[in-house]
Amino acid sequence: MKRVVFAMLLVACSKREASSAAPSAKVGEPLKLEDSTWIVVDVKDVGKKVEPNNAFAESKEAAGHFVLVRYKVTNRGKKPESILEPPKLLDDKAREYGRDDGEALYVPPKSKTLGIEQLDPGVEKEYATLFDAPVEAKGLKLQVRGFSLLGEKRIVELGL
Repeated sequence: MKRVVFAMLLVACSKREASSAAPSAKVGEPLKLEDSTWIVVDVKDVGKKVEPNNAFAESKEAAGHFVLVRYKVTNRGKKPESILEPPKLLDDKAREYGRDDGEALYVPPKSKTLGIEQLDPGVEKEYATLFDAPVEAKGLKLQVRGFSLLGEKRIVELGL
């Protein structure tokens, strides 16, 4: 019985990973996953230094350079869902970069950073994520995932 469950889990995971080879999108194009739609609205290389969006934080310097990505997510399902895995920045060498610590202090004013909140069915929400990528990182892409931990992974070409 354990072997059957393990085999089923392996098949499910391989199907999810295989979907990462599915067609990608570009900035401004909708990317439909099984349970959500993602649209990267804007992407900017904001340089080595970012200024805070309030008077309580100090300027921050990147080890490499900061990349700011604004995107919208819509829940295509029938029940409220949460984004369990935030988007990742990938480069042409398949290196992964997570969002910057304290990003909420450095995204543009009135921008919302991704937190643990629910998206109701049919509702679209916009977020901003700040990444610190090495200067030599090229061919940058945003990897997004469906709502579940084994959710479908897809890529948005950022053009940087």
